Amino acid sequence: MEISIGDKNPVGKSGTGESTHAFDVGQQAAKEEMERRAINAYTSRLRPSAADEQADLLFELLEGRTVDARFVKAVDKLQSLAFVMIKKGGDMQDKHLRFTLKYSEKAPAYFPDLQAHYAELKSRLMTRVARRRKMSVTALEQSLYNSQLSLSLTSG
Repeated sequence: MEISIGDKNPVGKSGTGESTHAFDVGQQAAKEEMERRAINAYTSRLRPSAADEQADLLFELLEGRTVDARFVKAVDKLQSLAFVMIKKGGDMQDKHLRFTLKYSEKAPAYFPDLQAHYAELKSRLMTRVARRRKMSVTALEQSLYNSQLSLSLTSG
């Protein structure tokens, strides 16, 4: 229903998605409600037989009720990973890279048979970012997932 409500930015101002529909349960519920209203508005303009059929399909997708619906949701998450990989060409800040990986890992959660596809796209993205930063993928992964704040041991 993005034609009606727009494609909501999952990254948000912080670049982490923590305050958007991507990872905030309240924002997810608000977006889903907007999508429900958009489906109802759209189908209200159709003849009754078409309205019923299309509403059923759109709500099935929105709710992820069937294997087919979960497949579509998974492909949508993989598409976002592929889009960022191509658009950014490896030039990404850590917080956006972390967001992209966390957001797109929903794909195999929705549809486990796409795990290999997710792994391939993730690998390609990490390779591009590492190449751009002139470092190995292993070093990139360590910097993303093992970075810790250093604390000063002197009294201030």
